[in-house]
Amino acid sequence: MSSLVSIIIPVYNVDKYLDECIESVINQTYKNLEILIIDDWSTDKSGEICDNWEKKDNRIRIFHTENKGVSHARNVGLDNIHWDFCAFIDPDDVVSPYNIEIYYSAIKNSNNMYDVVRWKYKKWYIYKWLYQWTTLHAYKQGILVDDDKKDALHREWWVWNTLIKSELVKNIRFNEDLIVNEDLLFYAKFIEKAEGIYVIDFPLYFYRKRNDSLCHYETKKRIDNRVFVGRELANFYQNLWKKDLYEYFKIYEQIQRIGYWQCFHEWNFHELKNIVSNILHNPYVTFWNKMSAIFKLYFPSWFLIIFWIKVVK
Repeated sequence: MSSLVSIIIPVYNVDKYLDECIESVINQTYKNLEILIIDDWSTDKSGEICDNWEKKDNRIRIFHTENKGVSHARNVGLDNIHWDFCAFIDPDDVVSPYNIEIYYSAIKNSNNMYDVVRWKYKKWYIYKWLYQWTTLHAYKQGILVDDDKKDALHREWWVWNTLIKSELVKNIRFNEDLIVNEDLLFYAKFIEKAEGIYVIDFPLYFYRKRNDSLCHYETKKRIDNRVFVGRELANFYQNLWKKDLYEYFKIYEQIQRIGYWQCFHEWNFHELKNIVSNILHNPYVTFWNKMSAIFKLYFPSWFLIIFWIKVVK
């Protein structure tokens, strides 16, 4: 008998996109699914849409929570899944109808060697005048098992393009105090436990980047969260004696501090100059990240223009 795959969808005020998302999930060619949809006290019609879908498909289970954020919503899902495999999908995205079948087949054909399957995705940007597909982040298809290859995946920490053996996350939960990068801490903990990882080199997930999304409004708390996460992960990898990842997230934390000054001008400029100097002399930092740090500190307006050109070109 095929394994049960639990799909967790956290929902908050996405009534424009929710039907399309849920429809892409229920139309999977792999049928042995349970679909856990957690409505985080939406103020639009999202909750009503969820309830209507529950009546149409007996694989769907709806939970209504008290607006405690996406981390809490995902944790509610984790607390209620059955322990075979799980996957996360964001409520404004869609998935290929072959998504679950392909990655489950990869696991089955390996005699359950893999704990995690990741796949390529496509991102499209939506503005009033722009609708563009961008293909991102492809690894060569195959097995990732040794530490060097596995460590590369730590730099792509999204949980929504990943199938996870549920046993890996049985005792791991999202940090509910975070409003950004919550998936980064979660991801780091379970990926370190994975013994077999398989990467599929074609897109099965379609990520919608919206200019009205909650994750695209910068606030002090969001930057504080990223500084905290960078520090936590630097310590996490230092304890694991992984120097390259320790350096990567130490620099990540420092770059977030520069972003804080750029947005709110509340950090000591001379302290930030020292941070940039450390970044420039660090062999683990790429050329483009070094340029990013320089522009963020000395030419913040030009940095925003260059970033905009890079996104929309």
